Amino acid sequence: DHYLGTFGGLTCLDIDTSGHVAVTPLAISPPTAEVLAANMLVFFTGIRRESSDILSQQNQDTQQGDDRVLDSLHQTKQIGYQIKEALERDALDRFGELLHEHWLAKKQRAQQISNADIDHWYAAGRDAGALGGKLLGAGGGGFLMFYCPAEHHAKLRTSMAQEGLREMRCQFATEGVEVLVHT
Repeated sequence: DHYLGTFGGLTCLDIDTSGHVAVTPLAISPPTAEVLAANMLVFFTGIRRESSDILSQQNQDTQQGDDRVLDSLHQTKQIGYQIKEALERDALDRFGELLHEHWLAKKQRAQQISNADIDHWYAAGRDAGALGGKLLGAGGGGFLMFYCPAEHHAKLRTSMAQEGLREMRCQFATEGVEVLVHT
């Protein structure tokens, strides 16, 4: 997550087995980026948690060769390549569907990534017209992000408000982290 904040924009990260990270901006058209940004809706779940608990368990399971976790990580990597292709082809509905597949794969990594409330909110979002979504970050709480075509925005917003989730207005940061010094 810190790489994305550092570089900003819509970025592809390729991480090799030695941990080397190659950063490449996505070749996405400005109109597609605009529609993508408009259709990404983020809601605060009200659940606060320590992401380090989830990530340390996931790391331990990975180091021990847990097939469930390793399969989920490999599946997530493949979905990432498909997401990149969908975005670069302006196939935003396909992106939404892949986001759903990503969430299903992510949930396989650790039991703490989701719970009954999160699963309920996610299902309510999909029922309201979102094509896909996921919790941002490690999971377990925080922010639930959906990709939702414009014609379903009102229904999704109403559904999430009825569930007690507050929408957080967001926009893409085209630049990475900047250090400003005032002297």
